[in-house]
Amino acid sequence: MDESIREAFARELQRPGGIDLPVAALTLGLIARPDLDLARAAARLEALAIEVAAEIGHPPGADAVVAALADAIGGRRGFRGDTEDYDDPRNCFVHEALTRRRGMPIVLTVLYMAVGARCRLRIDAIGLPWHVIARAGDEDRGYVYFDPFAGGQTLSRAQIAAFLESRGISTGDRLETYLAALTPRQVLQRMLHNIKRVYLERRDDRRAWQATDLLLTITPWAIDELRDRGLLSARLGEIDRARADLTLYLEHAPDARDAARVAALLRALDR
Repeated sequence: MDESIREAFARELQRPGGIDLPVAALTLGLIARPDLDLARAAARLEALAIEVAAEIGHPPGADAVVAALADAIGGRRGFRGDTEDYDDPRNCFVHEALTRRRGMPIVLTVLYMAVGARCRLRIDAIGLPWHVIARAGDEDRGYVYFDPFAGGQTLSRAQIAAFLESRGISTGDRLETYLAALTPRQVLQRMLHNIKRVYLERRDDRRAWQATDLLLTITPWAIDELRDRGLLSARLGEIDRARADLTLYLEHAPDARDAARVAALLRALDR
């Protein structure tokens, strides 16, 4: 397995001063393209941010800045969600979004975050179930919610509540729980879960393994990810890696539902 992806990602997690989320998100592109020039991709993202910031100037208030960003990014440049082939693996990566102007909600949100920082506007990712949206502004002056997947369309709290209720979640007085900002690590985790899922669906075990390995770089105690990495290693013929992960899984989760199945696989690997 390629250790350089893990090393590059780990460096971003340990960056002095905290994680630079857009740069760390770009690093995930090494899963799809091990030869990806990260410096060049970061320069392209920075160039977009500088261009948009110069174009929109300094509108007064978060709502005006969000409207200007939506017009510049989602409108004139056409960045929006891929509604025709949502699970295309390319939609999982920021470097692809810069080229194709299409992506999953969380990828486009990261792009807006990078541009917003250049415009002196803090933008956070909001991890709703099934869908990531963005939040701009601050608590004192009020937040502006918007959807990068829909070209930057603004959302009222009532619309967000209606979205959740349409999917069987009754928010009641708990809407604030769903509107909490994701941390950079949580954003990266969610991106990696998307990457892992789309590659599993395509039976691309090597790239699914790499996504799982990076998830364990963020949360080494995630026992289900440890099991999945072991299972993927077995499918890839990496027997020693598989044995190590699956043995550790059974040590920490001896009563897991799939413990018997994993134990049987370990015995088969030993043979």
